[in-house]
Amino acid sequence: MAEPPGAGDAEGPANAAIRDLEALRRRLERELVRILGRLDTERGERTLVSDRDAQRTAASVYRQVEAALQQQGVETIRSIVAERALEAIDAVAPGEAWPPDVRRELQNIVNQQTADVAEVFGVAADEVRQAVNAGVTTGTDLGDLVAAVSDRLNVAFFRASAAVDSAVMAAGRKAVVAAASAIEGDVDLVFAYTGPTDGKNRPFCARWIGREDGQRKAVTLAYMKTLDNGQGLDVESYCGGYNCRHTWAPLPRERAVRRGYVVYE
Repeated sequence: MAEPPGAGDAEGPANAAIRDLEALRRRLERELVRILGRLDTERGERTLVSDRDAQRTAASVYRQVEAALQQQGVETIRSIVAERALEAIDAVAPGEAWPPDVRRELQNIVNQQTADVAEVFGVAADEVRQAVNAGVTTGTDLGDLVAAVSDRLNVAFFRASAAVDSAVMAAGRKAVVAAASAIEGDVDLVFAYTGPTDGKNRPFCARWIGREDGQRKAVTLAYMKTLDNGQGLDVESYCGGYNCRHTWAPLPRERAVRRGYVVYE
C-alpha cells in the first residue's frame, strides 16, 4: 500500500492563494484610486471642496467604494479561499476518491473557513471606509486621502493574507488526517507533529515539536482529538492555532517508533 499523504501538501495552494490575494490588492487599490479621483477639488488646489454639488459627488464616490470593497474585495476573497482550499484537499486525494460523507465534511470546513476569512477582511476594510468617510466630510487634501486609503488597504490585506493562508493550510491538514484515517484499518498509523522549531513556537507547538525536551512526538488520531491548543480551534485542522506553521504527518507506527518518536495514545 502506498504511504499516506504527508506534510506540506497544502503549501502550493496556500502560496497560490497569497499570490491571488496580492493581485487582488493591486487591482482593488487601482480601482479605489480611480474612484477617489472623481472627487471635486478647489480650482488649482488638491483640497476637496465642500459645497452641495461636491457633497453629492462624495456620496456617490463613497457608494462606489463600498461596492468595490464588497464585490471586488469580499466576494473575490471568498472565491480565492474556496478554490485554493479545495485544491489543497484535492492535492491529498482527488474529489471522487473521498467517500461522500468525508467529502461533505471537508466541504463544510471549506465553507466555514471561507466565511471566516470574508469576515476578517470585512472588519479590516472598515478602516478603509473610515478613511474615505473622514476625507470626504472634512475637505482634506486629495493626495492625503489617497495615501490614507492605500495604507488602510494594505492593513486590510495583511490581515486577510494571514486568514487566507491559515484557512487553506487548515483544509490541507484536515484532508491529510481524513485520508490517513480512511486507511487506518489497514495500517496502524500515528501522526507526527512537524514543522519549524524556533523561538516563534507557541507553547502548544513547543511541546509537540519537541523544543521543550528534544523528544520527537507522535499521537494516535484518538489522542489528537483530545488535545487543546488553547486557541479554541480544532487541533486536527489548525494544529497550534490560527496561522500555525506546523502540520500533522501520518506515519506507520512501526516506522515512527523506529525513528525515535514517542507515541501518545
